[in-house]
Amino acid sequence: MQNTSALRVDGRISLSGTRLWPGYGVNNLAGLARIRDLFLYVGSRNDSRAPRKEALGIFSKVGARDKRTVFYSGSYHGWGIIEYSPFARRARTVVLRWIENHS
Repeated sequence: MQNTSALRVDGRISLSGTRLWPGYGVNNLAGLARIRDLFLYVGSRNDSRAPRKEALGIFSKVGARDKRTVFYSGSYHGWGIIEYSPFARRARTVVLRWIENHS
């Protein structure tokens, strides 16, 4: 798989992406510093598949200057955060406003 740091994009939104598996998107440790585009990370505080501490560690290595994290309560993961969690509407608003403010 190609590391997303090689893709030409205007920005990235990560929904619970953390695990450092070689070759998987932003999760390739070697490529994190090369990610210079806008970056938004959306996760939940108790997600066992994307632990907050791990997410923040990876986020700190992303090379983007304009980057932001948003963590919600609970253990929702990925699309569940914006689809069916109790705060899904609020999370979608954050994502859409981030896109709007950076367009």
